[in-house]
Amino acid sequence: MQLRQQILSDIVQRIASGEEVRSAQDRSSLIRIATQDLANDTLQLINEHLNNDNAIYFLGRIVWQGNMSNCVEPLLSIALDNEGLVYARSSSALTVMACGSDNQKHDLWQTLNEQEGEIPHEIAEVLVREAIPENVDHLLVSLGKLTIPQQTSFFLLDKTLHDYIERLADSKNLIKLNQLISGLNGYLEQQPFIQDRECEVSNKYFWLINHALHAVEKLILLATDAEYLNKEVLAILFNGQAPKNLLKDNTDSYSESLKSLIPNYADLNDALYWYSIERVRSARTERGKDLSEDWFVAGGDHYWAFDTNSFSRLINYVVNRTLQVDKLIALRRAFIVYAQAGRPTVLLSSLQEAVAANQTLREELELLLNPSITENVRQYQINYKERTLRLEQTRLQKEQERTTWITEVRWSGFSGQPPSLTSEAGHRP
Repeated sequence: MQLRQQILSDIVQRIASGEEVRSAQDRSSLIRIATQDLANDTLQLINEHLNNDNAIYFLGRIVWQGNMSNCVEPLLSIALDNEGLVYARSSSALTVMACGSDNQKHDLWQTLNEQEGEIPHEIAEVLVREAIPENVDHLLVSLGKLTIPQQTSFFLLDKTLHDYIERLADSKNLIKLNQLISGLNGYLEQQPFIQDRECEVSNKYFWLINHALHAVEKLILLATDAEYLNKEVLAILFNGQAPKNLLKDNTDSYSESLKSLIPNYADLNDALYWYSIERVRSARTERGKDLSEDWFVAGGDHYWAFDTNSFSRLINYVVNRTLQVDKLIALRRAFIVYAQAGRPTVLLSSLQEAVAANQTLREELELLLNPSITENVRQYQINYKERTLRLEQTRLQKEQERTTWITEVRWSGFSGQPPSLTSEAGHRP
């Protein structure tokens, strides 16, 4: 033990003096001296070097490796010191979160959240890495105080948030999972927005969209209809089309799985479809435009889907939606499903029966089945044909003129006079 005490003391003294110590970076060396019987020695060294960031960084790793809970208190103060260097603070924060008591962990996170200024993402990564489901409140507050990381240093925080959502789902704590989803959506709805079509996602917190989609996916798999059919879930899924279109470096890793997942949940699928219609309609109404078809919803990436298996639900909307314009939207979507299925007679009969009592819908279905050419399109086609004919006549005329010119040049070499272009022109004089 005495030898290990001396080794620990020597390493710390050399680090504190600015000397590079390779053994301090060697995990096997750390394991040999990071033991409980050296906890008091480690605490003494921490108190001796409180103002040396390099030494504190190393000693924090020793405490963490050896689970030396009696050394946590002074490191708690260092983690909270806004004047300290980030790497020493993050090492101290990791020690508190891994080895501290529940009260010490709570004090660290709450104090960081209450302090003025931002929380460095290196410290936030440590907090989230050791977080439990009950820490959702703290985590959400910290996200609002976070120093937004650069893409080059974003990986660790991104991964720890992903892992935290996985742990939260594994705990099956749906209350906390819903709380996380609500909080993430709150950040995504903060202005100013990045705008893409009618999607509105926060410019500052856009980087959270994938984590919000991840949490929503977990909730859908774990919960009942009543637990996942809420405004926050629908809003996140609606805005989830934004990553692919807005930031090419931001991969929407949950997009494909959600496209496969959501159509299997009829209530959620249809609720998302009509929520999307309402969101787009509201945005277009503000610009003085209407919405009578779902092209602006279906034109981008989306997670809802309809096919022959869900055709009857669309028919139900054609008949029972309150707004006439919604009936038209449902009819046009149902017709697309009908057309994509190869226009089977049984689906056509369902369409015709659904519109039988509504003249506007009957007329719309007739137009869909037998599309007429509008006057503008008809006039365009006439003008196009006339222009094409004029161009062809001009081409033929120029071709004839060129042929005549070549003939004249050839005959001028024989007689100086071009031949008459008659039936006798080919006879020699």
